[in-house]
Amino acid sequence: TQDSAAAARPGRYSAITWTVVGLALVLYYPAFSTGYGGTAIFLLAGDCMLQGQPLAACSPGYSYPPLLAFFMIPLSLLPLWAGKLAWYGVVIATTYGCFRICESLTIGSFGVTRKELMWVRLFTVILSFKFVMAVFANQAYDSLVFFFLLAVFAFGGLILLVALSVIVTSFVVGL
Repeated sequence: TQDSAAAARPGRYSAITWTVVGLALVLYYPAFSTGYGGTAIFLLAGDCMLQGQPLAACSPGYSYPPLLAFFMIPLSLLPLWAGKLAWYGVVIATTYGCFRICESLTIGSFGVTRKELMWVRLFTVILSFKFVMAVFANQAYDSLVFFFLLAVFAFGGLILLVALSVIVTSFVVGL
């Protein structure tokens, strides 16, 4: 419907909401950057991958997929503080992307109106807050994986899925 299409347009968030969210993200960064989590391990694994060293020997605490270490190579070239800041940006961007894709799927599937969309957003934030904060607290890569899965689902990414399968297979096999 026309109302659900209008609800899907970006830019409908208030300036106050964005200010509060931005302030919360800025204030949370010190806890993110100094907390125990995966960022330093991810960056070390990216450096190991760049130097061609085995992950198990070079980064003993790394127990994640090798593809993540490969994606961390550009960030491993940065100083540690810049790599952590860049990873924080990736986590924020993919979390926002996940919410927007899910919102688009909800609007498209259920014909949500602008008035209903406010309630959908509110309940989404309330119900997912604990899980989102767990990703931030652990400096995890879950939002990145979920974002790519949603993108494949939302945008008919069968070709993307096949391409990723070929890339991962060739990477694992070493072709």
